[in-house]
Amino acid sequence: MNKHRLHLIVFLFLTGFVSLALMSRDVYATAVVWTDKADYQPWETVTIYGSGFNPNTNIDIAITRPDSVVDTGSTMSDTFGGFTYYYVLNGIVGTYTVTATDGVNSAITTFTEAVHVDFKQYANVWDLWIGSILQGAKSTYFEGMSVPQRVILVDIASTAGNVHNLNLSHQATKGGIHAYDWLTAWNQGNVPPLTYTPCGDNIGPHATTAICQALHLKTGSYEIFVDVPDDSFISKDGSTQARIKAYEATWGNRQIRICGNQPITSASFSAISHDVASGGDTGDSYILYTLTWTSASDQILIEMAGHLAVSGDPAVNLVAWGVGLGSSQIGGGPYHFKLGTLDGHSLGSQDNQIMGADVILPALAKVTIVKDAVPNDPEDFSYTGGFGSFILDDDADATYSNTKVFSNVDAGSYYVTETVPLGWTLTSITFAGDTDSGSSSAGSTATIDLDLGEQITVTFTNTKRGKIIVDKVTDPSGSSQSFDFLVTGPSYIDSFSLTDTAAPHDSGWIKLGTYAVSETVLAGWVLTSAVCSDGSPVNNIILDPGETVIVTFTDERTLPGKASLGNFVWADLNHNGVQDPLEPGVFGVTASLYRSDGTFVGSTTTDGNGYYIFTDLDPGDYYLVFALPSGYVFTLQDEGADDAVDSDVDPSTGRTIVINLQAGENDPSWDVGLIKAPVGGIWVPIDKSQLLAPWIGWASFVTASTVFVVYINRKKKRQY
Repeated sequence: MNKHRLHLIVFLFLTGFVSLALMSRDVYATAVVWTDKADYQPWETVTIYGSGFNPNTNIDIAITRPDSVVDTGSTMSDTFGGFTYYYVLNGIVGTYTVTATDGVNSAITTFTEAVHVDFKQYANVWDLWIGSILQGAKSTYFEGMSVPQRVILVDIASTAGNVHNLNLSHQATKGGIHAYDWLTAWNQGNVPPLTYTPCGDNIGPHATTAICQALHLKTGSYEIFVDVPDDSFISKDGSTQARIKAYEATWGNRQIRICGNQPITSASFSAISHDVASGGDTGDSYILYTLTWTSASDQILIEMAGHLAVSGDPAVNLVAWGVGLGSSQIGGGPYHFKLGTLDGHSLGSQDNQIMGADVILPALAKVTIVKDAVPNDPEDFSYTGGFGSFILDDDADATYSNTKVFSNVDAGSYYVTETVPLGWTLTSITFAGDTDSGSSSAGSTATIDLDLGEQITVTFTNTKRGKIIVDKVTDPSGSSQSFDFLVTGPSYIDSFSLTDTAAPHDSGWIKLGTYAVSETVLAGWVLTSAVCSDGSPVNNIILDPGETVIVTFTDERTLPGKASLGNFVWADLNHNGVQDPLEPGVFGVTASLYRSDGTFVGSTTTDGNGYYIFTDLDPGDYYLVFALPSGYVFTLQDEGADDAVDSDVDPSTGRTIVINLQAGENDPSWDVGLIKAPVGGIWVPIDKSQLLAPWIGWASFVTASTVFVVYINRKKKRQY
């Protein structure tokens, strides 16, 4: 080999070696250091990786903790300039800075150690708090229910002024279908309420069951209830706030609960927002919250829940988003409830999920509105409220039905109001099929508490009022003489005047009950009859539903110089010898009139109201004798101070005293009281000679087993 060729080979070899060395330096010149994840729970092990360092070289590692203390260590790089280093966290929450150097090459990275956090949700089938996905085998949730979420924070680092901020979020829509639409209290709106142990056993290693239980039992200044704010977001499917308002109208104000191991001086949601603009929730979207509290607590429990959005017609169920747009209609993967950062530090991956396919569309409920008119009547009854406007009646024709059925109705609170027509009284509103008796009525409005699968029947019962029409008849007819009348009844007084030629007086629709009608009889006139179209006595008219009673008073003008007398035979129901209100007249009692010398003048019988009268009598002295109807005896004579309401016959004879009539006199003051035998017996006489003075009247009443004797005298009134 010649000398020049050898020099060339050496030159090329040296050149290649230098080039290889330079190439090797370029490969490892960019030093990089990183960790296996960005955020860690306290006491986890951090894996630190490096590359781009000199190969087979000692790597010095310095880790600056959040408290500014620097932990140091070292390891060897491999032949490629890479290394792996392990660092065990020490429970100091905050950001850590890692610096690695081989003396020539250096690299820096950071990671965070989060507060101890236990974030779980309630699986109501397993009766456990879990951090995994809620699905069919673990839980049964319906649209409209609240899914409880529990947050336990331990080893919370102090902050300036002890003010802490927790960022959290939940998925509002997935693929444009509504998921969790707002926050609620733990068990708010759940019917029946969920029954759970607030803490349970499945709690992280630092947030222990004992810590959870101690926090859950806090009261006073150690707990605070935080109002969930309104939400002005306008979904593509309508107003969020309008639905929240409807929800709170049924279930009350929405609040979450915070408990600490030190007093909590204040707490609020300092921010609420959506990650899309109004109307932009056509895909996936989230509602974002910042929860702020002031406390020196290093342990905090937060109790809250996510409301599962409801499908259905918003015109019927005010919290619904639309048919097929509720949380049970989300297919595919789950939707989320997440924690973000605490005081600017990440809490790691904190994500509670629920499978939409395993949320159940509630069994739709049914409401039936029934109209019950007493009596049945073609009157139209109008209704308004949560089911719109409609009309019902309660007759046989097909114009309107007496029933309105609303099927496939979502659970919720609904109201129906009836417009009560003139002449009717709303007697009652009743509910059938309301399993928890949550429905109620006020005035003419029914508030229906409709739960999952319920079939509630609401019956509006109306009773038609009655009328009393008073007609004046004179003999001779056509008289222009005016007569005064008085009608009394339940909270009712009506006074008026009528002539024979005037139209009858119509009371209009008045309450049902017992009424009395009376006339003031004028001098020169005799009341010959007072009758009711339903057969009632005029002083005891029982007005039934929808009834119109016509009361006709007939007065006869007396002949000049002639006289008249009469009046009333009544049933003395309480045996006191006095006409008490509403004691009825007795029909068909024979009254005979005699002159004082015993000459028979004539006889008459009482009318349907118990009245009798003798007219066109010559002036003179008369007396009356009354025949006892079967089963009656006469009541006490001349009882009380008012001669107008006592009984005027001797109980032993049925005879009055002698009555003097003057020319033109009308004497309607001779009344008779009768005592009726109880059912099952008869009155029979006993030997009058057996009675000693001062007994003046007697009778006995006999049943199958007993004889009752009634002795009547002036002093002792009566004795049995």
